[in-house]
Amino acid sequence: CAGFTAEEVALRSRSLLEQRRLGRASDATLASILLENLRRDRDAAWSAEGEALLAAMRPEEVSAALRRVFDSSRLFVGVAGAVAPEGAGAGWAAPVCR
Repeated sequence: CAGFTAEEVALRSRSLLEQRRLGRASDATLASILLENLRRDRDAAWSAEGEALLAAMRPEEVSAALRRVFDSSRLFVGVAGAVAPEGAGAGWAAPVCR
């Protein structure tokens, strides 16, 4: 695994932070966050620290974390699709399973 580029990490980090920000704009989501923080004895500073860590992620840290938890030797990639049989005309369509 070559790892992640700085651009990939920055883009995903910004996306996650924006998703969290937008989630807090919903009354229901905000209430859920506040309730969960109360239940776990956390305050808003705890969330802010987590977001600061997320914003500060470096590509080498993300890549190292992936290598620690992901075993690429156990990865299976399946590809599905219909390939026209030899000699099939342009109007050939794959059979539909129902």
